[in-house]
Formats: sequence, structure tokens, C-alpha cells
Amino acid sequence: MRKPERPAAPILRLLTTREVAAALYVSEASIRRLVRDCQLAAVRIRGSLRFEREAVEALVARSRQSQEHGDDTRRPAAGPAARGGEKTARVEMGVPPSSLGRAGSEESTP
Repeated sequence: MRKPERPAAPILRLLTTREVAAALYVSEASIRRLVRDCQLAAVRIRGSLRFEREAVEALVARSRQSQEHGDDTRRPAAGPAARGGEKTARVEMGVPPSSLGRAGSEESTP
């Protein structure tokens, strides 16, 4: 008698830091900063960061919501700029301006 076959488990497609950065038009350092500041969920696999597509989409949704309501949900900077040292650029939640849905702007899809 043959054992019934189990359905194949779906393979989870995780995104790399490079893929997320390219999709959001930001640097890989910005993505690592978002992870460090608990703004973007990630998992480490053998030392490398990996991201679920849903986590990236949630980041974009939160960013759009905060833009619409004028909220600033980002944490204050913890780097040299916060201590009065060199200036650092603020991360705008990794959302390109064209995807914010402003009047008169075109939507772009990566």
C-alpha cells in the first residue's frame, strides 16, 4: 500500500536587501536603517537580511497613511546627528514621491 502524498508546501519567496532597496528606490543602507529602527520587519538567514513581500507592502501602506494624515511615525535619529555631530539624511520611509498618490503626479511601478 502506497502512502498518500502530502501536498507540496508552498515555497516562501523572501526578498533580499538589494531587491527591496531597488523596489523602493532607496539605498541598501536605508533599508538596513529601517530594520534597525523597527520600521521594517526582517529575518536573518545565515547573517543576511531577508524580507517578506507583505512586510514591505505594510511599510509602504504605513508611509502613505502617515503622509495623508501628516503624521511622523518615525523614531528620532539615534546617530551622530542626534548627538549634535554630522548631519544625516532623513529616511522618507523608502517611498518614492511618485508613488504617494499626490494630485498631478504619475503613479510609477518598479
